[in-house]
Amino acid sequence: MTVETVLLMLFGVVIFFQLFIMYVMYRRIKQQQDELDNVRTRMQFSESDLSQLVASVRGITRGLK
Repeated sequence: MTVETVLLMLFGVVIFFQLFIMYVMYRRIKQQQDELDNVRTRMQFSESDLSQLVASVRGITRGLK
């Protein structure tokens, strides 16, 4: 084998390794996006929930005065 052939094979392996790392990073990003969407759905407040929370806080602050 010549030096050019060895370098070509080495660069080919490096390119495939980089593609694998990029795929793993892509899958992790998608997984974190799904987790973030899951957290967002649990944290959404409706208008009635928010107004009830405001009323409860006002009641507590009035009790402290």
